[in-house]
Amino acid sequence: MTLLEKNIEKIPSPCYVMEEALLRRNLELIRSVAQRAGVEIILAFKAFALWKSFPIFREYISHTTASSLFEGWQWRSLAAGRTRIHLLMWRMSLRRY
Repeated sequence: MTLLEKNIEKIPSPCYVMEEALLRRNLELIRSVAQRAGVEIILAFKAFALWKSFPIFREYISHTTASSLFEGWQWRSLAAGRTRIHLLMWRMSLRRY
């Protein structure tokens, strides 16, 4: 039984809960797969709410992609990894068809 399972009744609702031991176990699996396959993992946070966990992610994954300058800044300032920022841009046309 995990720490979270033992204390689930004590946690207020609604809230975000992350069990660090389980996160690290999953990240270790991801790192292991990347090393065996000879590839680099790029993490996409996509509105990830638990930004205080970035330093833990940084121990296992060194690159991320962000969909805004702010997301990219958060990763750089909290985890000091390499960030790729992809911004969608379009031009509005006033022409009528």
